[in-house]
Amino acid sequence: MKTVKCFVKILYSLTILFFTSCDGPDIKMPVVQIDSISNISHNSAFVYATIVDDGGSTPAFGGAAWSDSPGVTLEDTITKVGSYIHFNVAIAELEPYKTYFVRPYCEDHRGGVLGEEISFTSKSVETYTDSRDGNVYPVLPLGNLIWFAENLRFNSEEGCVPVLNDNYTELTRFGNLYTFETAQNVCPEGWRLPADDDWKDLERFVGVPEEEIDAARTTDAGLQLIIPGKKYFKYFNNGTNCTGFSALPAGYYTKDDGYSIFGTSIIFWSNTITNDEAIKRIFDQDGGIIYREHVYETNSYYSVRCVKDNNQ
Repeated sequence: MKTVKCFVKILYSLTILFFTSCDGPDIKMPVVQIDSISNISHNSAFVYATIVDDGGSTPAFGGAAWSDSPGVTLEDTITKVGSYIHFNVAIAELEPYKTYFVRPYCEDHRGGVLGEEISFTSKSVETYTDSRDGNVYPVLPLGNLIWFAENLRFNSEEGCVPVLNDNYTELTRFGNLYTFETAQNVCPEGWRLPADDDWKDLERFVGVPEEEIDAARTTDAGLQLIIPGKKYFKYFNNGTNCTGFSALPAGYYTKDDGYSIFGTSIIFWSNTITNDEAIKRIFDQDGGIIYREHVYETNSYYSVRCVKDNNQ
C-alpha cells in the first residue's frame, strides 16, 4: 500500500513538472508580422499580415490590435479573423487625416500575442454642412463628379423613414430611406439625386467596362465602394472601400411589409425613369457587382446619395 502511494506521489510530481515546463517562461509563442497596410481611405484601411512562426501550435485567430495612441496593447481594440498563415484585417470607422498605430495579432490555445507596431495616417476629406439641419457629410471627387460619402440623413416630412436594424434600433449613420418621389427633391441646394448617367460615370471610374455599362454586369468593381469589415453585415463582405464611398447595407422599407434585408442589401435610387420604371442600383457586397435594375413599383424606400458637378 505504501508503495502504491509513493508511486502516485511520484507520478503527480512528474505531471506538475511537465505542465510547468510547457507553460513556463521559456515557452515559444507564435510570431506574427505586418506585411503592408493598403486600401487606406478617410475612414478605413486594410492590414495585411503573416504568421511567420506558429510556435509549435495551431493558431485559432489572426488579427490586428489598433489605437490612435502609440504603445498598442492587448487591451486596445482587436479585430480578429480566421486562422491563416497570410491574412488581412479590415479596420473601419476611422477619423479622417489621423494617425493610427497597429500591431498584428495571433491567438492560440495559450492566449494572444502581438507583433511589432507600425503606424499609418488615414486620408483627409472635404466636408459639406447641410444648412437645413446641420448634418455634416464627407464629400469626394469620384470620376467627373463630387459625391456624398455617406447616405443622406435629412428628415423629410413625407416619404422618409429612418434605418432600423433587426432589433428596431435606429442607426443614424445609415441615413434615411426615401420613396422615389421624395428622393427627387431631397438633396440640399446645389446637389441632386444622381441620374442614371451619374451612376454610370462612377461605375466607369471604378472600372466597370464599357460593354457592361448598359448590359449585364459581371465585374467586381463595386467592392471599391463598399465599407469593409463585418460589423454591419450579416454575411461575408468583400468590400475594400479604397475609394472612400462607404456604401452600407441599409436594406429597404415598404408600407406593406416594413423593413427588409437590413445587413444584406445596399440599394440606391437614381432620378431616371425609363418606360415608367425607375432605375436603381443594387450592390453585391460579396461579388462586387453593381446591378442596374428597373423597378415599376416606386413605393419602396431606398437610400440616397447626393451628387454635383465637379467644377474644379
